[in-house]
Amino acid sequence: ITVTLGFTNGTTTNGDYTTTPVVVTFLAGATTATATVATTEDAIAESTETFTVGITSSTGTVGSTTDTATGTITDNDNAPTVTIGDATIAEGGNLSFPVSLSNPSATDITVTLGFTNGTTTNGDYTTTPVTVTFLAGATTATATVPTTQDAIDELDETFTVAITSTTGTVGATTDTAIGTILDDDNAPTVTGITASSATEGVDRKSVV
Repeated sequence: ITVTLGFTNGTTTNGDYTTTPVVVTFLAGATTATATVATTEDAIAESTETFTVGITSSTGTVGSTTDTATGTITDNDNAPTVTIGDATIAEGGNLSFPVSLSNPSATDITVTLGFTNGTTTNGDYTTTPVTVTFLAGATTATATVPTTQDAIDELDETFTVAITSTTGTVGATTDTAIGTILDDDNAPTVTGITASSATEGVDRKSVV
Protein backbone atom coordinates (compact mmCIF):
# COMPACT_ATOMS: atom_id res chain seq x y z
CA ILE A 1 0.00 0.00 0.00
CA THR A 2 1.23 3.53 -0.76
CA VAL A 3 -0.14 6.65 0.91
CA THR A 4 0.47 10.20 -0.32
CA LEU A 5 0.46 12.98 2.26
CA GLY A 6 -0.26 16.64 1.51
CA PHE A 7 0.08 19.72 3.72
CA THR A 8 -2.11 22.68 4.66
CA ASN A 9 -0.66 25.77 6.32
CA GLY A 10 -1.92 26.79 9.72
CA THR A 11 0.36 29.49 11.12
CA THR A 12 3.18 28.40 8.81
CA THR A 13 3.93 29.73 5.34
CA ASN A 14 5.29 27.71 2.43
CA GLY A 15 8.82 28.86 3.18
CA ASP A 16 8.80 27.32 6.65
CA TYR A 17 8.99 23.71 5.46
CA THR A 18 9.15 21.60 2.31
CA THR A 19 5.60 21.45 0.96
CA THR A 20 6.20 18.77 -1.66
CA PRO A 21 3.78 15.86 -1.06
CA VAL A 22 5.37 12.83 0.57
CA VAL A 23 4.67 9.23 -0.46
CA VAL A 24 5.15 6.43 2.09
CA THR A 25 5.07 2.75 1.24
CA PHE A 26 3.88 -0.15 3.39
CA LEU A 27 5.43 -3.36 2.14
CA ALA A 28 3.15 -6.38 2.29
CA GLY A 29 2.68 -7.30 5.94
CA ALA A 30 4.00 -3.97 7.33
CA THR A 31 1.84 -1.68 9.49
CA THR A 32 4.14 1.30 10.16
CA ALA A 33 6.08 3.81 8.05
CA THR A 34 7.53 7.29 8.50
CA ALA A 35 6.91 10.43 6.43
CA THR A 36 9.79 12.92 6.69
CA VAL A 37 9.22 16.63 6.10
CA ALA A 38 12.20 19.02 6.12
CA THR A 39 11.82 22.39 7.90
CA THR A 40 13.67 25.62 7.09
CA GLU A 41 16.37 27.16 9.28
CA ASP A 42 16.10 30.97 9.43
CA ALA A 43 17.10 33.84 11.74
CA ILE A 44 13.59 35.20 12.26
CA ALA A 45 12.24 35.43 15.80
CA GLU A 46 8.73 34.03 15.61
CA SER A 47 6.12 32.03 17.50
CA THR A 48 5.82 28.26 17.29
CA GLU A 49 4.11 27.41 13.98
CA THR A 50 1.88 24.54 12.86
CA PHE A 51 0.57 22.93 9.68
CA THR A 52 -1.85 20.07 8.98
CA VAL A 53 -0.95 16.77 7.33
CA GLY A 54 -3.65 14.87 5.46
CA ILE A 55 -3.90 11.87 3.13
CA THR A 56 -4.46 12.99 -0.45
CA SER A 57 -4.35 9.61 -2.25
CA SER A 58 -3.48 5.95 -1.80
CA THR A 59 -2.87 2.77 -3.79
CA GLY A 60 -3.83 -0.69 -2.67
CA THR A 61 -6.89 -1.61 -0.69
CA VAL A 62 -7.44 0.65 2.31
CA GLY A 63 -10.35 1.71 4.48
CA SER A 64 -10.81 5.23 5.89
CA THR A 65 -8.14 7.80 4.93
CA THR A 66 -9.62 10.82 6.72
CA ASP A 67 -7.17 10.97 9.59
CA THR A 68 -4.98 14.09 9.90
CA ALA A 69 -1.99 15.13 11.98
CA THR A 70 -0.35 18.40 13.04
CA GLY A 71 3.24 19.32 12.31
CA THR A 72 4.74 21.74 14.84
CA ILE A 73 7.84 23.83 14.14
CA THR A 74 9.45 25.26 17.28
CA ASP A 75 11.39 28.50 16.79
CA ASN A 76 15.04 28.50 17.92
CA ASP A 77 15.87 32.17 17.35
CA ASN A 78 16.39 34.70 20.12
CA ALA A 79 14.24 37.82 20.33
CA PRO A 80 16.16 40.61 18.56
CA THR A 81 18.48 42.91 20.49
CA VAL A 82 18.04 46.63 19.74
CA THR A 83 21.13 48.81 19.16
CA ILE A 84 21.55 52.52 18.40
CA GLY A 85 24.42 54.18 16.51
CA ASP A 86 25.98 57.59 17.27
CA ALA A 87 25.20 60.60 15.07
CA THR A 88 26.90 63.95 14.40
CA ILE A 89 25.62 67.05 12.57
CA ALA A 90 26.31 70.78 12.36
CA GLU A 91 23.75 72.81 14.30
CA GLY A 92 20.58 73.43 12.33
CA GLY A 93 20.76 70.01 10.65
CA ASN A 94 18.99 66.76 11.47
CA LEU A 95 20.80 64.09 13.46
CA SER A 96 20.16 60.65 11.95
CA PHE A 97 20.60 57.82 14.46
CA PRO A 98 20.75 54.31 12.93
CA VAL A 99 18.63 51.87 14.96
CA SER A 100 19.10 48.15 14.33
CA LEU A 101 17.75 44.74 15.31
CA SER A 102 20.20 41.87 15.71
CA ASN A 103 17.86 39.60 13.71
CA PRO A 104 14.44 40.03 12.08
CA SER A 105 11.11 39.46 13.76
CA ALA A 106 8.01 37.86 12.29
CA THR A 107 5.91 40.71 13.73
CA ASP A 108 6.23 44.50 13.73
CA ILE A 109 8.37 46.11 16.45
CA THR A 110 8.34 49.75 17.58
CA VAL A 111 11.12 51.40 19.58
CA THR A 112 10.76 54.75 21.37
CA LEU A 113 13.90 56.81 22.02
CA GLY A 114 14.32 59.44 24.74
CA PHE A 115 17.09 61.98 25.30
CA THR A 116 19.25 63.10 28.23
CA ASN A 117 21.28 66.31 28.07
CA GLY A 118 25.01 66.14 28.43
CA THR A 119 26.50 69.52 27.51
CA THR A 120 23.37 70.42 25.54
CA THR A 121 20.31 72.23 26.83
CA ASN A 122 16.73 71.59 25.73
CA GLY A 123 16.88 74.49 23.29
CA ASP A 124 19.73 72.95 21.31
CA TYR A 125 17.61 70.19 19.72
CA THR A 126 14.08 68.83 19.60
CA THR A 127 13.66 66.82 22.79
CA THR A 128 10.35 65.15 21.85
CA PRO A 129 10.76 61.34 22.05
CA VAL A 130 11.09 59.63 18.66
CA THR A 131 9.42 56.32 17.75
CA VAL A 132 10.76 54.13 14.95
CA THR A 133 8.97 51.12 13.48
CA PHE A 134 10.49 47.90 12.18
CA LEU A 135 8.03 46.18 9.89
CA ALA A 136 8.07 42.37 10.09
CA GLY A 137 11.35 41.13 8.60
CA ALA A 138 13.15 44.51 8.73
CA THR A 139 16.30 45.03 10.80
CA THR A 140 17.22 48.70 10.19
CA ALA A 141 15.51 52.03 10.82
CA THR A 142 16.51 55.67 11.35
CA ALA A 143 15.57 58.06 14.17
CA THR A 144 15.74 61.71 13.09
CA VAL A 145 16.30 64.51 15.62
CA PRO A 146 16.29 68.17 14.43
CA THR A 147 18.84 70.55 15.96
CA THR A 148 18.55 74.31 16.47
CA GLN A 149 20.43 76.91 14.42
CA ASP A 150 21.66 79.82 16.51
CA ALA A 151 24.30 82.58 16.32
CA ILE A 152 26.03 81.72 19.58
CA ASP A 153 29.71 80.81 19.48
CA GLU A 154 30.00 77.74 21.70
CA LEU A 155 31.72 74.41 22.07
CA ASP A 156 30.40 71.30 20.32
CA GLU A 157 27.64 69.78 22.46
CA THR A 158 26.45 66.24 23.16
CA PHE A 159 23.42 64.39 24.53
CA THR A 160 22.59 60.74 25.16
CA VAL A 161 19.96 58.67 23.33
CA ALA A 162 18.36 55.68 25.10
CA ILE A 163 15.47 53.28 24.53
CA THR A 164 12.54 54.18 26.77
CA SER A 165 9.91 51.68 25.57
CA THR A 166 9.16 49.06 22.91
CA THR A 167 6.25 47.10 21.50
CA GLY A 168 6.64 43.59 20.10
CA THR A 169 8.99 40.91 21.39
CA VAL A 170 12.57 42.12 21.77
CA GLY A 171 15.65 41.13 23.71
CA ALA A 172 18.12 43.59 25.25
CA THR A 173 17.23 47.29 24.99
CA THR A 174 20.03 48.76 27.11
CA ASP A 175 22.15 50.19 24.29
CA THR A 176 22.68 53.97 24.15
CA ALA A 177 24.17 56.41 21.66
CA ILE A 178 25.64 59.91 21.63
CA GLY A 179 24.31 62.78 19.55
CA THR A 180 26.92 65.46 18.80
CA ILE A 181 25.97 68.96 17.63
CA LEU A 182 28.86 70.78 15.93
CA ASP A 183 28.95 74.56 16.39
CA ASP A 184 29.15 76.51 13.13
CA ASP A 185 29.42 80.06 14.51
CA ASN A 186 32.60 82.17 14.35
CA ALA A 187 34.17 83.55 17.49
CA PRO A 188 32.97 87.14 17.96
CA THR A 189 35.10 89.98 16.55
CA VAL A 190 35.58 93.11 18.68
CA THR A 191 34.86 96.28 16.67
CA GLY A 192 33.77 99.88 17.18
CA ILE A 193 36.65 101.13 19.34
CA THR A 194 36.81 104.94 19.00
CA ALA A 195 39.53 107.35 20.07
CA SER A 196 39.05 109.69 23.01
CA SER A 197 41.11 112.30 24.80
CA ALA A 198 41.51 113.49 28.36
CA THR A 199 43.48 116.04 30.29
CA GLU A 200 46.68 114.66 31.71
CA GLY A 201 46.20 113.09 35.07
CA VAL A 202 42.65 112.07 34.17
CA ASP A 203 41.94 108.52 33.06
CA ARG A 204 41.49 108.19 29.33
CA LYS A 205 38.36 106.44 28.16
CA SER A 206 37.59 104.61 24.97
CA VAL A 207 34.13 103.87 23.74
CA VAL A 208 33.41 100.33 22.46
